[in-house]
Amino acid sequence: MVAVFSIHPYYAELIFLGLKSVEYRKTILKNTVEKIIIYETGPVSKVVGEAQVSHVLVGGLDEIWDITETRGCLQKEDYFQYYVNRNRAIAYFLKNPVKYKREMHLYEFGIKNPPQSFCYLRSEVATVGMQH
Repeated sequence: MVAVFSIHPYYAELIFLGLKSVEYRKTILKNTVEKIIIYETGPVSKVVGEAQVSHVLVGGLDEIWDITETRGCLQKEDYFQYYVNRNRAIAYFLKNPVKYKREMHLYEFGIKNPPQSFCYLRSEVATVGMQH
């Protein structure tokens, strides 16, 4: 399964540079995701690349922080602020990021509106980016 993740341009660039290998989320996806398509939020507002998901960890805030602190490219205060009023964290471990040769619009993937956090991608359009 493939999902589109909305990611701030700063963090997307860190993924492509190989510095950020963990993407934090507040909810776990119901389906197992093998790959994420990276949609950069404004001002870019385009699909810019993808990464494979090696595994997902779910656990307490302190536990996930201890495991991921050097991989998530967040300050400790920002991490805990992101999860305020929550008792668990979800960490998607990314590998093999690929920045597309050209940025693409969501409609090229059959998506009308930017995902709030994520959306699943139909399998027949999941390979669109690698062709560009």
